[in-house]
Amino acid sequence: MSTSSTKHAWMAVGAVTLGSILISGLIWNCLTLYADPVINALGISRSAFMLTITFLSGTNTVISLFFYGPLEQRFGLRRMMAAGGFFVTLGSLLFAISGSLPVLYLGAMFTGLGVSQMSDNCFNVACTYWFKRNRGTMISIVATIGALSGAVFSIIVPLWIASMGWRGSFYVTAAVSAIFTILIVILYKGKPADLGEQPMWADAADAEEVDANAETGLTYKEMLKTPAAWLMIIVWLLVGISGFAVRGNLVLFAVDYGYAESQGLLNAVLLVSCAILSPIGGQMCDKLGARSMMIFGMGSTIIACFLLMQLSMSLAMLFVCAVLLSFGWACNIVPIAPAIIENFGRKEMSKKSGLFVGMQCLGVAVGPATLSLFYDFGGGSYAVGLIVMAIMAALSIVLFFVAEVSSRKAGRWQLKK
Repeated sequence: MSTSSTKHAWMAVGAVTLGSILISGLIWNCLTLYADPVINALGISRSAFMLTITFLSGTNTVISLFFYGPLEQRFGLRRMMAAGGFFVTLGSLLFAISGSLPVLYLGAMFTGLGVSQMSDNCFNVACTYWFKRNRGTMISIVATIGALSGAVFSIIVPLWIASMGWRGSFYVTAAVSAIFTILIVILYKGKPADLGEQPMWADAADAEEVDANAETGLTYKEMLKTPAAWLMIIVWLLVGISGFAVRGNLVLFAVDYGYAESQGLLNAVLLVSCAILSPIGGQMCDKLGARSMMIFGMGSTIIACFLLMQLSMSLAMLFVCAVLLSFGWACNIVPIAPAIIENFGRKEMSKKSGLFVGMQCLGVAVGPATLSLFYDFGGGSYAVGLIVMAIMAALSIVLFFVAEVSSRKAGRWQLKK
């Protein structure tokens, strides 16, 4: 492999890592830190604020499901990330000036439009383009850095809010978004085929094989004709709902248990844990298959759901719940690309990723608001909602295994990576 190929591969990692820091670290994982001040400032309910996440992730879902693959194939990942950064910046500015729910929700929709072009789809596609092997590990590295940055921002953002108000904090976020977008465009030069290069870890002896591998597996339309694909659609929907419903409401659990001052610290613990566990999950996917991470990730979510049904809880036990939920949240990011490659191959990866990431994002869109509705209409208790989320997490594991059995019988399982 040439020096320039190695350089451009790591520049691509740098670009999507900056996207992960922006989207996962500063935007997505810190949005719930604004819940308490925005709810009090605008005089709205918890479920009304959580609809911000619904509009954000709902927009992300629509783009991922119906437009991301074709747009990426036509315009390329570089232009997609540039547009994504512009929309995230615009969304942050709308958040900052919002004085009513319609403006707040409009900001969420523009932010969601940007997220769809800079987050999970972006990581999956870039790492598939630039790395012949160990894609689960590479994706987990990007996710890890995003989570670590989220832990840092979970401490910084509350300080911004305290010193300059929640509006001022959103203005700073918009400025950071604009700077990061410029850096991403500078770093990402295009996919290997555009530059006349080969993916990382592909030497001259197997260069021809790498090109053949790029077309391994089913086309997008062929995939949709299989039972496994439809089972996986349900799986990632359930993972998104159960994995983020509780994680998205976790800081409000802290308020209910009497630890409002520890919201930022709790979020930081969750994200540091996610950063530690994501590379482990990536290694699990590469060595044992995506199903291994599904078991541990969704299993951890189930345990956290039952622990959070307690009427009272120590801060230490709340931190334990954050650690458990962190692996469930990592399940929303790391295993998607490995699961696609194992069961359906790499052909038309951007379309396949758009479908499954889109379903996961749809789950994320409805999860937090759904759990908040259980709270609002359940007499101030999350108990019933937590049981529902635990059942969904368990069902996602079962259906994932059924999908793999279907692929195995069809002779597709563990397609060459």
